[in-house]
Amino acid sequence: MRKLLFLLSISLLLLIGNANAQKFGIKTGINLSSIGFSGNEADVYSSAIAYRTATTYGGYINFKLVPLVSLQFEGNYDPKGMKFDTPPLPNAQFQGSFTYYEHYNYFTMPLLLKVNLIAFHIEAGPYLSVLLSAREVKKGKAQIPNPDGGWIEEFYNDNIDLKPITNKTDYGIAAGLGTTFNLGPVQLMAGARYNHGLSNILKAPLSDENGNIILEMKKNRCFNIYAGVAVGL
Repeated sequence: MRKLLFLLSISLLLLIGNANAQKFGIKTGINLSSIGFSGNEADVYSSAIAYRTATTYGGYINFKLVPLVSLQFEGNYDPKGMKFDTPPLPNAQFQGSFTYYEHYNYFTMPLLLKVNLIAFHIEAGPYLSVLLSAREVKKGKAQIPNPDGGWIEEFYNDNIDLKPITNKTDYGIAAGLGTTFNLGPVQLMAGARYNHGLSNILKAPLSDENGNIILEMKKNRCFNIYAGVAVGL
């Protein structure tokens, strides 16, 4: 699936490109992603969260607008989500071995305005993401404090498809900086970028077994470190 998406993104970029395009390239990098929560138990969830680390890759095409300013369109396989270092409980009150993560994989299309300065470039613009897959995995054993004393032992072995409760698209703003090196007809690029999701990825608020709303919104947050190589068209 990932190889197919990579080939599709390259084909899409080639179709979009025309005689005005200056550079066509491929890129890869690392995503450090998490989730921003909103709701009655947002603080509880946020206190236990950790970054998901995953590989991203794709292609891009760059159009020169005026000297030092260009427009760059990308198509990327974009893994996002998060993991919990501990169960999302007040004050991390638990004992035992526990694995809990949510993975959201997207095909993301940023449209970035790039301004080249003396030694580096800055870039910013909107992005649109299409959801490919979404899963929640909980495994292990946890001992949760019993209000009456002692511990309650709980076992987990869940692998849940989250696509039915997750919106099919996401959008947001990306901004970052980087540098380029020209080696004859080849251009090398490296940089860092922050992607701030603006849309709620939940179709509806999440509730507990009593019908009390736990979370009203989830929004993607992602840092990206990347490198790429491009050639002129």
